[in-house]
Amino acid sequence: MGQIKIIKKKNQRFLLYKSTRNEMILRKDIDVINSYFSDNMMSASYEKKHNQVYLYYCLDDCISMYEFFGMMTVNRKLFITLLRQFVDFLKVIDEKSMNPHKIIFDPNMVFIIPSSRKLKFIYVPTEYSFFEDTATDFLKNIIGDINFSFHENNNYINEFLAIINENEDVSMYRIELFVRKYRNTNSANGRVSNLLVNESIKKRCPICHAIINSSEAFCSSCGSRNMSNYVGHYIFRRSNQEKIFITKFPFLIGKIENINGYFVRDNELVSRNHLKIYYEDGNYYICDSGSTNGTYINGRRLKEHVKYEIKNGTVFFVANEEFIFYV
Repeated sequence: MGQIKIIKKKNQRFLLYKSTRNEMILRKDIDVINSYFSDNMMSASYEKKHNQVYLYYCLDDCISMYEFFGMMTVNRKLFITLLRQFVDFLKVIDEKSMNPHKIIFDPNMVFIIPSSRKLKFIYVPTEYSFFEDTATDFLKNIIGDINFSFHENNNYINEFLAIINENEDVSMYRIELFVRKYRNTNSANGRVSNLLVNESIKKRCPICHAIINSSEAFCSSCGSRNMSNYVGHYIFRRSNQEKIFITKFPFLIGKIENINGYFVRDNELVSRNHLKIYYEDGNYYICDSGSTNGTYINGRRLKEHVKYEIKNGTVFFVANEEFIFYV
């Protein structure tokens, strides 16, 4: 099988599949995936060099499922929306008699457009492409990485886990029935599952004294949406004097719009997924996500993918942008 990597080309991000030598492209399949028969299929352009096929899938506006779930709190409505797309996509693949083993089901290479919540799968239409991860593997791999919302009845999670753990191969028909059952359910009508709430991150609202989660910016009990009643955390951006409120953890700083975080529009030195701020076991941490120009505290560049504790008043630099963290 060929090689897969993420590249930049003319200021765009692509997933590149580079075939083995003398591997043929399946023209019927490439025509199908570029016919927009499914909103969830990523289209591809290709070229031949030195008896090899180069397939390019544009990743602009996309992030991986792992990235998405690392930044979002997922409620029942969103979970069912994503699962419904997954089921519908598999049905179309079957209807078109396409080979499911040519789909990349690795969650690092299944993508989503955060602004539209649209899933994007990659199908590799070459002669020898074959991926071991299956649709079953995808479901079992992602479920442990989802940060589910506590503000609703969570019985659906246990029901879903029972389905995917029932057999070695998950019944997609059972998954489809599960989606039908819940797709019209209003997630806001559920109650909080006391078994799933982490007691260590509760606190009291200073306005009405109701118990709330520390990851929540506003108290839902007293109903106030006034910023003066803010009960969470924020960062201060020095260059434009902006106060940025952190409503959920982990909190991303980078160049990804419409997701839990802060989008730095006006500084090209800031990377797409630059860093995240975490709250764990009563402490706050900052973690560089592998940025190009680095994250700094006290003039020292932080190691990539290592969490460093921060406290009230900690000054840190995102590339050359100064921020201050406040609790």
